[in-house]
Amino acid sequence: MYLLKEDRFNYHYKLLYITIYFLEGFTGYIIYVVLSYYLNNVLNLDPIIVGIYGSVPLIPFFLKIIIGPLIDNRKMPILKGRIRPYIIIGSILNAVFISFLGLNPQDFIVLYLSLWTLQSLGLVFMDVGTDILVIRDKDQRMVKVSSVIIVVGLTLGEIFSAIYSVVMIEILNVNYFLFYLYSGIICAFLIIFILFFREKEFEVPSDNPTLKELFQSLKSRNIIIGTIFGFLLYMDSGLLEYTLEDFLYNQWNVGLQSLAILNIVGTITVFISAPIIYILRKKANIKRVLILISCIFFVMYISLFTLLVSELLTFEIFLIIFCIGAIFSSINIIFYYAFFFEISEIKMAGIHFVFLTSFVSIGKIIGIFIGGYIYEWGGMVLIFIVCSIVMYARLFPLIFLKSKNQ
Repeated sequence: MYLLKEDRFNYHYKLLYITIYFLEGFTGYIIYVVLSYYLNNVLNLDPIIVGIYGSVPLIPFFLKIIIGPLIDNRKMPILKGRIRPYIIIGSILNAVFISFLGLNPQDFIVLYLSLWTLQSLGLVFMDVGTDILVIRDKDQRMVKVSSVIIVVGLTLGEIFSAIYSVVMIEILNVNYFLFYLYSGIICAFLIIFILFFREKEFEVPSDNPTLKELFQSLKSRNIIIGTIFGFLLYMDSGLLEYTLEDFLYNQWNVGLQSLAILNIVGTITVFISAPIIYILRKKANIKRVLILISCIFFVMYISLFTLLVSELLTFEIFLIIFCIGAIFSSINIIFYYAFFFEISEIKMAGIHFVFLTSFVSIGKIIGIFIGGYIYEWGGMVLIFIVCSIVMYARLFPLIFLKSKNQ
């Protein structure tokens, strides 16, 4: 692992973090919300087909385990810096290939999924490269501060994307092909800010870990338990991707405008609670906070299941529960990043972090893949049941974890 010579929390790094995670928030919304609406409610595809479409292009996220060490140890001969070239290339791939997602996948499924896969590969390069920069020097990295920056970037990107999608599709009546083409142009414009990033000098420590030491370290108790937790972390999110929008449309005729309002209200709720989260971030016990969040989400999903079965669930009640979930989701992001930083070894912090976050992606992708089948078989009732089981299962690795600040 290469260490930075100086403190990296300067203007260039903060600008990079905000830009990258803004891009991820912007891209995430138009893929997981707008594209879900397009596939489910505009093209009226079968939920199982939508689940397959939504999971196959995310295969590059499986490869983060390989891509992470590659980016961390292989310097490109083009552009300046060790990590910077990968981030720039990733942002270019994302901008170019997201432009084609407004096509009809039924016309040329193989080409469509291939283009989407290349867009996902770009996101992986951006995400892994930025994560490595964030955690490179474990002794000085201010992990919870960087996690707050990540949350701010993601939420700003989601708010902008929600407003942009309503203006373009609902108000200006732009078709989906042009919408995604313009989205690619916006992503390309943001590359300008990434080009301003100047990476600092690196030095190679004499005790750089060998491949044998790396594999041996992955067998440690905390890394194994962290991997199980990571796998379960966003599986519920995967189950809801490409199913929740269809449920809201069928249940209460919720269109893109209402979806945007729903997400904006949730994001504003997060911003209102952000100062409290920021104040408590240093005093809170990471492990206990994550256990508490898992319990809260378990109760939330059980409540949604109960209200839906008893036919008492209204859109207003759902909105309240959604906002509560948004608050704890933001807390979850801040603390699970800090949690992964904490259990990773200093000597292999970057590789451990990428390894752990790779299983977060794997869990979410599997959730997306099986979500279509579950939704087809039992509707949102069964989805909520499975989500509550996942939240309950998430408690066990945390309970058995030996935390440093327990």
